[in-house]
Amino acid sequence: MRPIRRAGQEGMILFPVVIIIVLTAALSGALFVTVVSENRASRTTFESTQARTLAEGALQIVKKDVLHSLAENEDLPGAPLGTTPQGWTLPSGVPLGPGTVREGTVALGGTDQGHTARYRLAPFGDARPVPDPAEPGITTWVIPFRIEAEARFRDAVNTVNQIVDIGESPLAQYALFFNGDLELLPGPLMRIYGRVHSNRNVHIGSLDTVEIRALRDGVGGILQAPYLRCVGGVYRRKKQYSTLVQARENMGTVLVEQRRADGVMDLRRMDSYQQLVDDGIFETWNGVSVHRSGLDTDFRGFDSNGDGDFVDPGDVPPWTVVSMSRWLGAVRTGAHGVSERVVPRVGSIQPDGWFHRKAREGGLVLKTEVVGGTETHTLQHEGQTVTIPAGAVRSTTIYDARENGSQPIKVTEIDMAALLFEEPGPTDPRPRYYRRDVNTGRMVMDLVTGTHTRSSLLDDFNGLLYAWRDDATPGSPTGIQVINANILPPEVRLVPPEIRRLSLNLVTPDPVHLRGDYNHEAGLPILKGNAAIIADAVNLLSNAWDGSKNPSSGLPTASSTTYNVAMIAGNQETIPTMDGSQYGGGAENLVRFHEDWNGHTCTINGVFVNLFPSQIARGAWRIGGNFYLPPNRAWAYDPDFLDPQVSQLLFFPFAYYIKDVAYYTPGGLPTPPAP
Repeated sequence: MRPIRRAGQEGMILFPVVIIIVLTAALSGALFVTVVSENRASRTTFESTQARTLAEGALQIVKKDVLHSLAENEDLPGAPLGTTPQGWTLPSGVPLGPGTVREGTVALGGTDQGHTARYRLAPFGDARPVPDPAEPGITTWVIPFRIEAEARFRDAVNTVNQIVDIGESPLAQYALFFNGDLELLPGPLMRIYGRVHSNRNVHIGSLDTVEIRALRDGVGGILQAPYLRCVGGVYRRKKQYSTLVQARENMGTVLVEQRRADGVMDLRRMDSYQQLVDDGIFETWNGVSVHRSGLDTDFRGFDSNGDGDFVDPGDVPPWTVVSMSRWLGAVRTGAHGVSERVVPRVGSIQPDGWFHRKAREGGLVLKTEVVGGTETHTLQHEGQTVTIPAGAVRSTTIYDARENGSQPIKVTEIDMAALLFEEPGPTDPRPRYYRRDVNTGRMVMDLVTGTHTRSSLLDDFNGLLYAWRDDATPGSPTGIQVINANILPPEVRLVPPEIRRLSLNLVTPDPVHLRGDYNHEAGLPILKGNAAIIADAVNLLSNAWDGSKNPSSGLPTASSTTYNVAMIAGNQETIPTMDGSQYGGGAENLVRFHEDWNGHTCTINGVFVNLFPSQIARGAWRIGGNFYLPPNRAWAYDPDFLDPQVSQLLFFPFAYYIKDVAYYTPGGLPTPPAP
């Protein structure tokens, strides 16, 4: 029998079903909307975060570009957007306005990624000297910059706005500055008075002792506090070995001076591997690694009783702590916040680089051009070709066993006595204070029977002498030789009575050989000038050098010689190997020798700076044989370079760093007025 259906029964069943379907659809729609909204919000957050990351990356690129532009004395990155309300000039002479509001774009993530960012930057205050407790005695000028970077990622745009301080300090305020790894590994005792800095690592040791001391004046006062800094780490081992066992051998004693709270200066030891072991601090203790090569960056702390701390008698804290307590801040590394000092690159000394251009403006430019084996010398003064003084320049050769052991190399010889002095005519009223020694060729002061005066080439001379050869290559390392440079003639004024030192910076992209005393006349400090040399390599020849050295002559005997000059020289990097055969010579061989200096003293008063590897003089460091035997090194920082004006007169480079100050509220830099 069929069931009996009541009227409306189907509708009663259908209604709740419909309600359920509607509610389900509504909930599904709401859920869909929520998911879509959350996805959209998530995507927006992701894209905004990515855009900010790109903007932050752009900001870092721009800051680095600003530092390199300042170090190279080039325009700031970007294109001029307008003018600042006023112009500013850093002590180095780098102008920062007007016209220094600049904007541009940078590529991010590679060109294939398609990400670019816009930026704008401008200084907004005067350069001001700022003391820094972490950099005692360094004269640093700081100028504030505002930098903003804007980046897009898909549909999101984000802007980062930051205030930074850019600091500038003369490189000549450092006794020893290396842009790369600094290796101090002398044989005999070596004392360094003044500041030591490396933009990478320091490897330090000796067959005897290395001392880093404060720079003192003649009565014992402190001119510069003791100072050892590096951006990387300090290591009591040789870089040249690729295994630690060999690297720990014969590392000698290292002492760094520190100033106690009561003002007393103490020498405190930076222990070698063996010195720590002798004191009972072994490489491993209770199964824990303690050190690898001594009290250096790798020192992890010595917990004598294994209780998990370093506060008990006999304990030694890890490097970051013990270095501060032992030397009271005189030794700092990257772990203590030491930052890179950005310096000029090798391109600045190349033909048409900044130094060449500056010498064309107000200095002297000497070019040796080689065509078909014939050498032609051309001298320009303030951009105009002038007659070379008689005997001032000639072509000759020199034997350099390190660079070309089989035959002599060609050099352009500059006789500074002939270039910087002249014999005035009979009616010329200028006083004759100097006379040329007929036996040595050197200039001497003679107020009674003097025949020479300061050369008219030095009138309106800006201090730069740029000399180069167009045939210098690594395969043919031709270069420059300088002789008779014992006196750099000052400018003497009678009304009012005044003596102004000559400032002379010899810059060459080629190797340079200095023969005999440079900027030094015994007993006459009044004749000492402000002198600098920037070269691919600096070679020192003594007063006894006569040019007779050849492949079979053996080492000529040197004589004691003095060089009063700040030097920026290229070097050869040490390459770690199993046998240690690729040693570059270290800081003690930044200047190169070619004689038997045993028992004789090489005195250098100046500054020692390495900014780049040698591009021309790439011969490997060698000692003994027909290469050289080392001198007694009497090397000291010249306190004259504490005066920043000396760096300005010599166009001696400055170092730059950047310090983040604060992020500021977005809104962009104020729109500059129309040019």
